[in-house]
Parts: sequence; structure tokens; C-alpha cells
Amino acid sequence: MNKKEFFSVLARELQQLPLEERRKTENFYEELISDSMEDGLSEEEAVARLGDPASIAKEILGENIDLFESVRKTSKSNRVLITILLILGSPIWGSLLFTAIISLLCVYLFIWIPIFILAVLSLSCLGGAVVLMIASPFLMFQNFPLGLVQLGSAFMALGIFFLTLLVVKSCWKMTIKGTVGLTKKTMSLFRRKRGNER
Repeated sequence: MNKKEFFSVLARELQQLPLEERRKTENFYEELISDSMEDGLSEEEAVARLGDPASIAKEILGENIDLFESVRKTSKSNRVLITILLILGSPIWGSLLFTAIISLLCVYLFIWIPIFILAVLSLSCLGGAVVLMIASPFLMFQNFPLGLVQLGSAFMALGIFFLTLLVVKSCWKMTIKGTVGLTKKTMSLFRRKRGNER
């Protein structure tokens, strides 16, 4: 068995240990192998001299049973303490969370209100154009010049509708990109905090 195989088996068997303990153990055995090789042994002989990695792992785990028990007890007491702190602190963190959610909703509204206003303006121009076009022939029978002006106003309103429709379409795309970007940025803040806690 070479050094790579030895450490592969040892790492697999010691997976229950905390990462820091595993590293210390691996460094210790790495040093033993290096010392044996400096004394003239080959890599395989130095590894064989240490013994079976599975047996070594069982021995190490047996020594660390007390450590596992203390970690387990500590994590249970930490959970209870965190639960108590969450309950007692809920008036503070609850109101802060509520404020953060309302602030985020205000930002979304601030992003979407201009596009909504442009869309309403565009639709009102279309509605006005339709009404003016329908009423123009009736007005032309009574007062031709006024009916003609009304028909021209209808076409002008229709032109404004098409212009605002183009603006709404381009702003719609930018608004969606802005909303998606803001959402990703907000979610990344929570993911980063969770990653730091782990």
C-alpha cells in the first residue's frame, strides 16, 4: 500500500472527526512516513510499518468518544439557548424583519410604478384615439372643420399610443432585468450569511 492509498482509507474511516482533528491526524502520520523514508525505508515499507489504516482509525475514534459526547451535549444546549434567545428577542428582530420586508416591497414598487404609469398613459391614448375616431364622422356632419380637427387629434393620440408603447416595451425589459438583479442580490445576502454560519 502506498501513501496515497493509506491516506485515502484513513480519511474515509475518520470522516466522523471534525476537520481540524482529521488534518492534525493526517499531518502526524505524514510526518511519521517522511521520517521513516529519511531513515532509508521505501514509501511502501514506511506505510506498512504504521499498520492498517482502518485499525488506526478505530483506535483514534475510540480515543475521541469523549470529544464526540461533549460536542453533542454542547450542540443540544446551544440549540436550546438559541431558541430561547429567538423567542425573547422576537419583538426586536420581528419588527426589524417586518421593516426590511416593507422596505424591499417599497423598492419594488418604486421600480414598477413608472412602467405602470407609462402603460396607463399609453392605454388612455389608445382609448382616446378610438373614441375620437368614432365620434369624428358624427361631428363632421354638424361642423366639418371641427370634425376634421377631431379626426386629426385621434390620429395624434394614436401616434402617442404607439410611441409610448415602444417606450413601455423597452422600459419593461429594463424593469424586469432590474427586478431580477435586485432579487438575486437580496437572495445572495441571505445565502452568504448561511454559508458563513456553516
